[in-house]
Amino acid sequence: KSSIGFDDVQNLYVIISNKVLVSTDDMEQMLQYVSNGNQLFISASYIDEQLLDTLGLKVQYNSLISIFQNTPSSDSMRFATVSMNDTNLFKKQQYGFFYYPFEGNFIRPGKNLSDMLGLNEFKEPNFISVTHGNGRIFLHLHPETFSNYFLLSGSNKEYFEKVFGYA
Repeated sequence: KSSIGFDDVQNLYVIISNKVLVSTDDMEQMLQYVSNGNQLFISASYIDEQLLDTLGLKVQYNSLISIFQNTPSSDSMRFATVSMNDTNLFKKQQYGFFYYPFEGNFIRPGKNLSDMLGLNEFKEPNFISVTHGNGRIFLHLHPETFSNYFLLSGSNKEYFEKVFGYA
């Protein structure tokens, strides 16, 4: 058992990383933590397929990612943007900075993706929420949006506030 409080309730556990790889035991503990009434927030360019499969999700990319450079191989850097999906609550505003395009998006094969919280610049879901037991899992595909470089550009700190306003 982990000593980080997986038996607690009404807490938020945050993971922001380029890649999130989990063992079967890690995944079971994460899901139990959420099922107990907690929230888990993961922002990563790559989220372990085992976890996504368990939640009935897939991630699709519009271009190939170079495993050596970890950057899109077909697009060059330019102004890349993200936005929140609920324009009634958050107004229609895009947040961005000079970077590679934010192309990854979630799909749920055979089902609607009902809890779309945020969108990439192609209006595809890049930030979603999944209910599990008594808690929720928030999945976000662009950890770069939580970097100092992004947050200190323009009014981008508002994006951070809006994303974590859900948790």
